[in-house]
Amino acid sequence: MVWQQQNSGQRLEWYLLVCVGILAAMALSGIGFMDLVKLKPGTEAMHTPDITPVLSAEEGNQTNNNDGVEIEEDSDDIDDEEAEEKSDDIDDEETDENSASVDDKEIDVEETDDEEESEAEKKKKEDVIKKVLPWFMYQLRKYGDEEQKAIKACAIEFMHEGTISSPTIVIEQNKLYSQLQLQEICSAFVLLTDDRFACAEFAKTVFSVAFSNTVVSTIERKIKGKDTMQIKIDTYWEAEGINVKN
Repeated sequence: MVWQQQNSGQRLEWYLLVCVGILAAMALSGIGFMDLVKLKPGTEAMHTPDITPVLSAEEGNQTNNNDGVEIEEDSDDIDDEEAEEKSDDIDDEETDENSASVDDKEIDVEETDDEEESEAEKKKKEDVIKKVLPWFMYQLRKYGDEEQKAIKACAIEFMHEGTISSPTIVIEQNKLYSQLQLQEICSAFVLLTDDRFACAEFAKTVFSVAFSNTVVSTIERKIKGKDTMQIKIDTYWEAEGINVKN
């Protein structure tokens, strides 16, 4: 009996030592006590909250937010591009309008300049006609009154319009005027035009009887120059007591 109690004590001590050794080995190897616990069949494992879906949702929200930011950025880019295009269109329209306005102003200035030049030329022409016509008619004073009126009407039309028309009556040949004299008298028109041929044609048309056998080209060669006629006409007006020199 005593031996059995001693053996039982030794066994208990031996078991304790073995357990301590196992625990020490487990501690050294990093194995915990819970690792040794095995689930019984049919027992559910401890519920561990699954945070993956939550994280996915957050990531989804972040993704959605990022997508929203990208959409907003794209929208902002589109708005900026549209704004720039509209601004460019407005600038182009304003440029076109300004350019058109400048062109219109330039045209107005040119038209004004042309009008001023036209008025100046017209006035100058009128001044010359006032000098030439009286001299021209004075030289033809030996024709009859009706003939003088017809010649004067042709001269006025020629000087103002440049048109050569036949007189309303036939201007008969006057023995007091030679072809050379008539050519010189018609040379007065060179102060209004540089076209000597036109002056010769006027003489041929108005004094058709006197130049019936003479062609226009022959008369043209006898038309005096502008300087010569200017001196003749100025001399006439000086004799009248009027200084008409330019």
